[in-house]
Amino acid sequence: MALGRVVRALAAALCVAAVAVSTAARAEGELPSDGRDAVPSALLEDGGFLELGLELVRIRTAGGNRPKDDEADTWLDVEIGFGWRRGVAFSEGRTSGFGGFFSAGATLWNDEHRVLDLLVVHEASEILSDFADYDLGDHDFERWEPVIRRKSFYSSGLRLRRYGDSTLAQLSLVIDWKHGNGLLGAAHLGQQWQFGNWNAQAVVGLRHASPRLADFLTGIDDEEASELFPAYRAPALTFGEVELELSRALSRKWVFRLRWRGRRFENGVTDSPLIARDRSTAFETGISYVF
Repeated sequence: MALGRVVRALAAALCVAAVAVSTAARAEGELPSDGRDAVPSALLEDGGFLELGLELVRIRTAGGNRPKDDEADTWLDVEIGFGWRRGVAFSEGRTSGFGGFFSAGATLWNDEHRVLDLLVVHEASEILSDFADYDLGDHDFERWEPVIRRKSFYSSGLRLRRYGDSTLAQLSLVIDWKHGNGLLGAAHLGQQWQFGNWNAQAVVGLRHASPRLADFLTGIDDEEASELFPAYRAPALTFGEVELELSRALSRKWVFRLRWRGRRFENGVTDSPLIARDRSTAFETGISYVF
């Protein structure tokens, strides 16, 4: 099966990426900034941080049951970022970006350039935002809320990173243990640049969701089906994503950020009654305080 080949390929890549990956990127957290071709020492040291901020968010989501490509949702939001490590154990998270809101796990192995982590609990970042444009008419919103609020899932798996000179490469494979054991594989590459007091980062990535996971995100079961949302069985889902970020330290504690990210889904994703567009974009800007 095609899915089996994808899973085996991703699993093999996790094992041999230390040799196969020669370019680099960021998928979660901060890229190394000390210019050395090695794992940043602070990454594996005991300690932690907390970052709180306020940001302006503008999102044009893929989710919805009516296409309105010219409309977007805008609001003020609180941004939270954190990280903690004690020995091999760690937890981390951020409310924006590709990384996922929360991860907790343990570092299984590392050398000068590579880090292999076990993600014991990983709440994946939203693939299809819950700020979606659904026309429910006179239908009861509470009845349909479980169907249209499918933005995240809980999973466990492996993550391998290779650090380079201001770069990082990441491969990950997680299994969703809350909604039917679907698989999500991902590969991300990125680069960081320093321009005076400004820091710029670019990330590109590719993700593949197995049919079970894709069906949870975009499918409609027979018992959920209605005239408003007819039954739909989703196939596997592959999509690319890009994130661009520009930041500047205003002081030792305050940071200003501009961030844009976009996703492009396979054309067939709009066959789902829950999906109106084959792409989504988000723009975020704000300031935060680092404790």
